[in-house]
Amino acid sequence: LVFVLYPGLTNKEFEIFLCRDLGPNTSPESVLHADYDLDCDATAGFRWTVGATLVLVWPIAVPAVLFGVMFRVRKELREEEEDATSMFSFLVADYKPQHWYWEPVELVRKLLLSGILSLVGRGSIAQAALGTAISFAFFALHLKVEPYNTSTLNFVKAVSEVQLFVVLQTSVILQQHNVGFDSETLQPEAYGDIQT
Repeated sequence: LVFVLYPGLTNKEFEIFLCRDLGPNTSPESVLHADYDLDCDATAGFRWTVGATLVLVWPIAVPAVLFGVMFRVRKELREEEEDATSMFSFLVADYKPQHWYWEPVELVRKLLLSGILSLVGRGSIAQAALGTAISFAFFALHLKVEPYNTSTLNFVKAVSEVQLFVVLQTSVILQQHNVGFDSETLQPEAYGDIQT
């Protein structure tokens, strides 16, 4: 079942947590960002229960199960035994045998950048700064490990990570210029402390 569902992995489950505030003198005061017909306050308990379940089942459990199943045959994957590599070829074909685990790492990266990041102050400097930090961490990890089986794939992945980092860093600068720090949870000094 996991292998059938794997190609369709998305992080849309996190949208159930995102509400848009309409103001204190409106009814409802906040609505679901994905569907303005749903009152966030009236559906809070249901949304958090269903949302937490969906997040645990789909974007967290699927990579964990993939890793667990592959971990059990890691020796065979490292030694490139035909049965194991053919069973997991869609997951390990592009990676060096010693980096059989890299696809779940990529799924965690995607979860952090598209799912968890969406929960941090939508459109805020904090969101862009956190995205920049996550992007840089995975870029550094990629450069250290170089998991792909060809230098071309490793180069393309490194370039795409740099591109993502630059886009996120630019958005931090643009957000600060356009919005300022007045509406931010963290002030400039706190960002300086984090960078230090």
